[in-house]
Amino acid sequence: MTEDRMLQALAAIRDEVRASNARLEAIDRHVQAIDSSLESVEGRLERIEGHAAGLGDRFDRMARRQTESELRLSTEVLARADVTRQVRDLLATRLDDHHAVLEHERRLAELEKRTP
Repeated sequence: MTEDRMLQALAAIRDEVRASNARLEAIDRHVQAIDSSLESVEGRLERIEGHAAGLGDRFDRMARRQTESELRLSTEVLARADVTRQVRDLLATRLDDHHAVLEHERRLAELEKRTP
């Protein structure tokens, strides 16, 4: 190989190395951009996880309040049922008394008719 050809080959190698370095720098910039995007996504995911944890707490509180409300409501329903039974029993007693009173009035009227 002649010296000119050797210099040309070395120059070509140098140019290829420079082109490779430029491509590597472009790849490095692209990787850095991807890293930056991933950090942004990670930050958003952390915020979402925080919101999700907060929602879980809120759902738990809401479930407890719902259970407490249902317990209060069932207690009130039972109390109303008890009062309704008492009113029914009282009305039944009053109706029985009413029939007895009517029967007594009828018998009294018959007695009054018999006595001159």
